[in-house]
Amino acid sequence: MFKNNSGKLLVYASTNVPGKKRLASVRTATEETAKLLNLDFGVVKFRDGSSQIYVYYECGDGGEPIPLYCDKG
Repeated sequence: MFKNNSGKLLVYASTNVPGKKRLASVRTATEETAKLLNLDFGVVKFRDGSSQIYVYYECGDGGEPIPLYCDKG
């Protein structure tokens, strides 16, 4: 189903996000999901001071990232 898939799951979060435990759990869940789906995984630094954590699926064809999850803090 995912042969030759170059997509990836990305976690967008501030490096100063309050509640590092939330970020750690979202990151771990996203990373494990990416492994199960044979997708790449990455963390992208979001604007400083933001408490939101977002997870996006980014397709390898350069299209718009697809939002999958938002933790508004």
